[in-house]
Amino acid sequence: MLDKARAILACVRSGQHYAAGRPINYPRRILETLRDYKRFRRSHPDLKIQYGALVAKQIGIPIEGPSGRFNFQVNDTPENMKAFDVALEMLAIGEAPSARVDLNAQKLLLQPSSYTGAITTRASVAKSMKRSKTTQIRIIEELIKIARGIIHD
Repeated sequence: MLDKARAILACVRSGQHYAAGRPINYPRRILETLRDYKRFRRSHPDLKIQYGALVAKQIGIPIEGPSGRFNFQVNDTPENMKAFDVALEMLAIGEAPSARVDLNAQKLLLQPSSYTGAITTRASVAKSMKRSKTTQIRIIEELIKIARGIIHD
């Protein structure tokens, strides 16, 4: 859940600091809108790329709207809603609420294993996304199909 919250917050921070057009001024409002309404009020051309990383975590999917603009539809599951609450909390206090994570769980997560932490995931995503905008969109479309269970040869 913490990994999902970090991914959600990273997508919003990306729009806040690296927006191609108008940067996000109120990240808390963005998170609340997605949590409460499960989508944005207006579509935007960069949403598919900006929030594409959340597809792999099954948090939601970008939906194409009119004129090539996209909206992001959140999968309304208890785990995703809790991840949005944690992301809002992280935004408010500026860090992960680590005091609530069990000490034994922290030890297990920090051991070398198959778990891919947020830092290593972020690095691998950043490396793989350095492609043309068309290629990025194609990759995200394929991830959406996989997340929906649509498999083709």
